[in-house]
Amino acid sequence: MIVRIPLKKIKIPGGGLHLICNLYADNLHVAVVIDTGASISVFHEETFSSYFTERKINEDEDVFSSGISTMIEGHRLGYISGISLEALPLNHEPAGLMDLSHIKNIYQEYFDFQIEGLIGCDMLDKYGAVIDFKRMNIIFHKHSF
Repeated sequence: MIVRIPLKKIKIPGGGLHLICNLYADNLHVAVVIDTGASISVFHEETFSSYFTERKINEDEDVFSSGISTMIEGHRLGYISGISLEALPLNHEPAGLMDLSHIKNIYQEYFDFQIEGLIGCDMLDKYGAVIDFKRMNIIFHKHSF
């Protein structure tokens, strides 16, 4: 099954570009950044702690972890459930939970978006995601997992 999710293009001063899509959970309607540079998807801890189940990190994972999680204290790894990217339900998805206040504040101040997470390459790869810039959507293949 193919799920097409509309994207919003955010032009960053200096020529950059970010892609945003909607995320839903219960009465929550927020935005997340599609971040192909992030190895794992992360969500704002204050907003998503009730959708998150923590897991233990073994030594091998700890040694090889990199990116944002090594630069910021207080991150947790586990699984997120009960949320959806538009029509794509996400249940028991590996993810990180951390304080994303700095990212939330920047997006709110400069772009008037309530950003609550980053969708990283872990989920993009799992669902065989394809970003279609011409149609401004991202295609997820539900059978890819």
